[in-house]
Amino acid sequence: MAMAVLATFVCVVASCVTFGDTTRDLDADGVRTVVKNWTGAVLPEGIAVVTAQEYPSRDSSMHAVFDAPSGGLDDFFAQLGERSVRELAPDCRDLAQPVGFSEVPGSVRLLDAAPGSRFERGGSSWQFLVTQAVEQGRLDRCRTVVAVSARPTDPFVDAAVQAGGAGVSRVILSVVYT
Repeated sequence: MAMAVLATFVCVVASCVTFGDTTRDLDADGVRTVVKNWTGAVLPEGIAVVTAQEYPSRDSSMHAVFDAPSGGLDDFFAQLGERSVRELAPDCRDLAQPVGFSEVPGSVRLLDAAPGSRFERGGSSWQFLVTQAVEQGRLDRCRTVVAVSARPTDPFVDAAVQAGGAGVSRVILSVVYT
């Protein structure tokens, strides 16, 4: 009887290890490799990772926060192909209120879009990404953010970029397979 209980326990533990969600912390090389393998795009050299994790489960995803040379980001996003770009202005009138951003009128652009584009000019998929990043202290609350959405191959790519000083920008990058 004890042997059957032990065998059942071992099977349960093994299945959790095998089938449970795993997280892999990534350094700059790891982020660059995952992005290249999943999207075909190459991140600029010189990124400094603040935090990055890969979730290689059924619905693989990677979420990263890093600082990057501002000049190389346009080239990176251009490699993703069709994308929507929108400028988001912060609402800092009352800092006691929840974090708020709104699209700058006329700032939404569809770049490299084919006829019948997948991206709509409207929509608010950026709100969660930006709001969460500000609430976690990864983006400044009262500074403009540029949100980029793309789908280069299979994964969805969402990014929030906030320009900083000395030619460096903070990037919140999410790459998610659906």
